[in-house]
Amino acid sequence: MIVTDRSGRFRNNNRLNKPSEYTSVFANGERTHSSQLLCLSLANGLLRPRLGLAISKKHIPKATRRNKLKRLLRECFRQYKDKLSGMDIVVTSKKNIGNVETRHIIKLLEKSLNKNRQ
Repeated sequence: MIVTDRSGRFRNNNRLNKPSEYTSVFANGERTHSSQLLCLSLANGLLRPRLGLAISKKHIPKATRRNKLKRLLRECFRQYKDKLSGMDIVVTSKKNIGNVETRHIIKLLEKSLNKNRQ
């Protein structure tokens, strides 16, 4: 397991908080997708990466499943945030989300990272 800061927490400065931050990523971000998730990434001009989650109640009606997916996404981001420095990332769900696996999320984040570096 890779831990990037001493406390291992997902702090507020690693989150997209304002609607304008989400809007800029949705408008200008590089899209990387799979059958279950869409990942948008954009260079942010900061030294740290930030994550935003847009998980739809329409796609995952049960709150427990939505929250589990969000926890899984945040954990994957936390483990890989050293490699993602200087990027804003927004992850959204698609209709056929089903039960997404950790390795699938890691693969999507790596694909997004490689696409943004080119």
